[in-house]
Amino acid sequence: MLGVMLVDDEKTVRRGLRMMIPWEELGLEVIGESGDGDDGLEKLLTLSPDIVIADIRMPGRSGLDMLEEAKKRGYSGKAVILSGYSDFSYAQSAIALGVKKFILKPVDEDELIAELMRLSDEINEERKTEFVKQKGSEYLQDELIKSLFLGTAEAEQIAASKLPQEGKFTVALISLSDNSDETDMVYDMLEEVTNPLYVKLDIEHTLGLLFVGSNKSEATKFMEKITTEFAAVGKTVTSVYEIKESYRTATEIYRMKFLYMHTGVISPDILSKYWSESGEPDDIAARLYALVTVNDVEKLTEHLEKLHDIFMSGRFTPEAIRLIYINTVNEIVKASAKGGADNKSSSLPTVDEIAKISSLPSLYEINIYVTEMLVSISDNVFGDTTQSNIEKIVRYVAANFRTEIRLEGLAQLFGYNSAYLGKVFHKYTGENFNNYLDNIRITEAKRLLESGKYKVYEVAEMVGFSNINYFHNKFKKIVGISPMS
Repeated sequence: MLGVMLVDDEKTVRRGLRMMIPWEELGLEVIGESGDGDDGLEKLLTLSPDIVIADIRMPGRSGLDMLEEAKKRGYSGKAVILSGYSDFSYAQSAIALGVKKFILKPVDEDELIAELMRLSDEINEERKTEFVKQKGSEYLQDELIKSLFLGTAEAEQIAASKLPQEGKFTVALISLSDNSDETDMVYDMLEEVTNPLYVKLDIEHTLGLLFVGSNKSEATKFMEKITTEFAAVGKTVTSVYEIKESYRTATEIYRMKFLYMHTGVISPDILSKYWSESGEPDDIAARLYALVTVNDVEKLTEHLEKLHDIFMSGRFTPEAIRLIYINTVNEIVKASAKGGADNKSSSLPTVDEIAKISSLPSLYEINIYVTEMLVSISDNVFGDTTQSNIEKIVRYVAANFRTEIRLEGLAQLFGYNSAYLGKVFHKYTGENFNNYLDNIRITEAKRLLESGKYKVYEVAEMVGFSNINYFHNKFKKIVGISPMS
């Protein structure tokens, strides 16, 4: 609907116009009216109607005077002038103000309707042209930014854009959220500023921003205002023709989106902090089951955070990271099924739940998902608070005797002094740690050999003996016969 305003000192004329014209059918709506030129001017500037129908002669300010002042103060709508006089001495002034039609009073309904239709068509055509111009301008700007990023911009393009040849130029890439409200907020903030220039990139949900006159520190501060998810800021360059280098460095960081999603804005300086992280995932993953079995959720979460930080060093591909998490959870689930209470094993994660790790889009989401999964296992399967820590350690040994276990390692893992743990372990089990471990291993070895499915050296490896001769000696000492018998 286009808005129309009526200005005439005769109330009956205004009422008649409202009644005789089929406004809605014409796509028009009367949004205001006034009885004199002074009040009409204020309402004209406030309401900004698309069309004003005004009497040429009114007390105080005339219709033409009102229109002239409104034009000076920025009003750009169309006007129809009503006149009770047959002479057209005002025509020259009216034409200068863009008035193309005088309608004599009493108003001819068909004549006014025809003029309103003509003006409506004119307004709609102008808007369509303006829209095309705007879109054309936006397209040219988008193409320029993209060509600057790719290094294909020509000197004529740059000159036409009025960008400076030298200065500070910084490229940033921002990942838009799937949440439409957050995305709208980003666009709203960008619409309020002239710097940076921005363009949608071919990468899904990604905007490229070009900061002119701002270094990476200033660009980073701006990006932190508009996103909490992920943005990559490239290095600052000093020539418009070097913008491609800033884009390249931003792209290199953006490719690590899997690692740094939800960490905020990343620049080369910030990235170096993560790359300094040392450690190997195997070291921490090996400790996770112990923390699961003793139901120490705080330390379990802390170790998973360390694992997350190791992965953020950039030394592992997303595929390798997903595989490490899946294998770790699988091993813990298998061990929990053997070492946990029988009546609680049904609460362990399913194969499909573990496989979901491979479809999660970021390290952040994977780590949260795995943390929740392992905490759930720890609480549901090993969360018996009446059990002492030494009982849980014994159970851990029973579930992990196939791996290399040392008393010193257990003490460090569970936060004990090794000498103290040795005394407590002996008091609880009646045996020193090494004898207890050997007895568990040999008992399992005896069962495996009796099945007839495995060779002696295979059984030795399966129960945790790396030296076959040592296995022979231990087996004979505990069982009384050779494992070959």
